[in-house]
Formats: sequence, structure tokens, C-alpha cells
Amino acid sequence: MLKRIFTALYTFLAVFSLYIIGAVFTFIIETDAGFKLSFYIFDTGNGFVLMSIVVLSLILGFINIFLFSEDKIIENKNHVSISTLQSSNVEEEINEQIKNKYDDKISDISNRINLEIKKQTNENAKVEKALWSLCNEFELSQGLAYVKVENVEEEILQLKSTYAFIGSLENINRIEIGIGLNGQVAKSGTFVYLKDVPKGYMKIVSGLGEVSPDFLLIIPISKADKLIGLVELAGLGQLNSEEVKTVKEMSQKIFTTIL
Repeated sequence: MLKRIFTALYTFLAVFSLYIIGAVFTFIIETDAGFKLSFYIFDTGNGFVLMSIVVLSLILGFINIFLFSEDKIIENKNHVSISTLQSSNVEEEINEQIKNKYDDKISDISNRINLEIKKQTNENAKVEKALWSLCNEFELSQGLAYVKVENVEEEILQLKSTYAFIGSLENINRIEIGIGLNGQVAKSGTFVYLKDVPKGYMKIVSGLGEVSPDFLLIIPISKADKLIGLVELAGLGQLNSEEVKTVKEMSQKIFTTIL
């Protein structure tokens, strides 16, 4: 409201000031034209009043520019804040949609594998089916599944099942927790994804013969913060971050239901 009053008053005084200035120029250029008006303007009393109006219009003009320009800045800031908030909301919505699709994907794969597992009659068969299904689903070249052995003096993981493993099982049939790469993973409870597999660690049989895997994913399986097993998965090529996350979560979800 105050801004409208200032604007209206300023407009009126500005127009009236232009009229006064025009009269002054008329008096200077054509002495005879508008003499009475010009004389009225330059009369001591009236001249002071009219020139005061001119000065007042200039003051109001500066007030209008500097005072109410603050409102525009605030409006712009508010607009930017609203736009930023809207942009943030859109980003959150997109992330939520991506998360939902990812959760749906996990759930779909898990349901398919669980259906295969339920067909098995004992734990060994279930672990084998879980490992084979996981490797087939994500096109992994090789897999090992270990189960923690209870009621022993030393903490060990016993080999329970293999997938496409070539070689002797003698050196891999058990893992001492805390010893070796997989033993350290079991102890720390943190998965490891290796892009450079140590030479001789594993061998994969392919159309080109025996080759070393390009990656190794070692996943500790825990239930209620307690280690119950471990899965080693290997393959050719590389997994991206989403695939690593998916395989890790799927392994945890599947094996905790059967161990």
C-alpha cells in the first residue's frame, strides 16, 4: 500500500515538475511568451514553493528507487529460494523413484531364487542352489560358499558349496577367521571388491582355456551382527558400483534365510 502511495505521489510531482521546467525554458527562449506564468513562477513566494515541489519530486524519486528496490531484491531471493526448494523436491522425488526401482529389482531376483531354494530338501542342497542361482543371475564365472562351524576351539568357515570351481578343494575347504584375505574379510565383516586378483588365487575355465578372473568379490554373511558364513564370487570383466551393491545385498538376503 505504501509503495503505491509513493508511486502515485511521485508520478504527480514529476509531471508537475516537468510543467514548471517547461515554463522556465519558455521564459528563457521567448521572453514575451508566457510572461505572466513565468513571472508567477519567479515570484519570490511562489517560486520557492514551486521549486520545493521540484526538489521534493527528486527526493521521492530517489526514495522510490532505493527503498523499494529492496523489495525486489527480497522478492528475487524468495523466488530463488522457492525455485531451489522446488528443485530439491524434484531431486528427492527422482532419487526416491530410483530407489524404488532398485528395491523392486532386488525383490524380483530374490523371489525367483527363493522359489528355487524352497524346492530343495536339506541345507546343503539349499546352499548349493542359492550359490548357483546367484552366479547364473549375475553371470558370474565362479563361486564358493562357506558356513561358520560352531562348537569348535578355533573359529573357522567350512566350504559348503562351489560353482564352476576347477582345481583341488584341499587348500580351500576351510578358512581360518583372521588368516588370509578371505579370513580378514570374515573378521572385519566388511566386503571386498578386488579389480586386480592375485595371480594363482583362482582359475576360470573359458573357451580360451584356463584364465585368471578379472575381479573377486568377497562377502561376509551376517545375521543379527553375527558372522554365519562367507561367499567368494569371481568373474571376467568388471562390475559397476550398482552391480556390486546388488550382488552384495542379494547374497546377504539369500544366505541369511538358509543358514
